[in-house]
Amino acid sequence: TGIKKIISFNNYEYWIITYNKGLYLLNTSNQTLSSYFSNDGNESSVNCVVDYQGKIIAAVSNQLFHLQKTSDRYEPVRIPINFDFPEIKELFNYQQSLWIGSQAQGCYFINGELKTGSTVNQLPLAASGIGCFTTDPSNQLWIGTRGNGLARYNPSKNELVVAEHNPYDSRSPGKNFVLSLFTDRQGLI
Repeated sequence: TGIKKIISFNNYEYWIITYNKGLYLLNTSNQTLSSYFSNDGNESSVNCVVDYQGKIIAAVSNQLFHLQKTSDRYEPVRIPINFDFPEIKELFNYQQSLWIGSQAQGCYFINGELKTGSTVNQLPLAASGIGCFTTDPSNQLWIGTRGNGLARYNPSKNELVVAEHNPYDSRSPGKNFVLSLFTDRQGLI
């Protein structure tokens, strides 16, 4: 059993996404370890967890789940969005929208509340998978793709700029596969 990611949204809860054992929540405050999606056929399908509008949202295969807090644990509840997503690989909370990166069919976003009838928008990005998201100090969204380079989206201008690897240009990305982006304390990506 390997670990894909460890994510924390507060000082005592650590969400652990595994490759084939589902999702775990380590609570250091009450010293508990809870498992989710570990016995329902989705053990290897949990790909991401995000805090969106104060709610914990998990991507499991091609579906979204709200992990609703009960007295001592969370209960997964499927979000009934009427859209057939491809496999979801990445989630990102950006400007009151949930950004959804798929394995092989591009980037989607939902504005506002996640519910039945929510409109799913697709960013006009080449039909490739999404590896990661981050933002820069000017609040532009950076999107790492699985084969089509690096994209920068400026929401105020509704402008999308893509940079792909060019072997004759040393300023271009080194590869077209970008699976991880990080913004440091100085705002550098």
